[in-house]
Amino acid sequence: MKIIHLIIFLFLINFILEGCSSQRADFSQPIELASEFECIPTTEDPQIAKVVSVIDGDTIKIELNNQKTNLRYIGINAPELDSEEKDLAEQALQFNKELVENQTITLYRDTSETDRFGRLLRYVFVDGVFVNYELIRMGFARQRDYPPDSACKDLFLKAQQEAISMQRGIWKTH
Repeated sequence: MKIIHLIIFLFLINFILEGCSSQRADFSQPIELASEFECIPTTEDPQIAKVVSVIDGDTIKIELNNQKTNLRYIGINAPELDSEEKDLAEQALQFNKELVENQTITLYRDTSETDRFGRLLRYVFVDGVFVNYELIRMGFARQRDYPPDSACKDLFLKAQQEAISMQRGIWKTH
């Protein structure tokens, strides 16, 4: 009788574990891009990384392929922490933290691999949210074109126009 109970118990444990593993998010698969984000180049497979820390409003430290490196969001420029816009820079940093801190993110490359400072250049998604776009749309960064990485320039200009018209963040009038 004990053997039958043990077999049933092991069967149930296996059944439960199989069920749990099939419900886990599969981060190895590319996310489905919303039609509004068709500007994202998809000629290469996206990369999956873990955010280690948030440096400022447009730069994060990630772990990718077991290596830590800095990543700069493509197409945006957030206020600098050591500038006259320090308060806005701190708000941008906080918003960026809320979006990506300790998260698993999906990365898409445009044309360049890195910038002149050796930082990876990427479009970044977390849980279906386009981080570069949201930082502009919510007024925590300005659209900034850095050719040749300009695939989403028009989308980012529209996001900035929305932030300006809604007087968000950088565009808030006092």
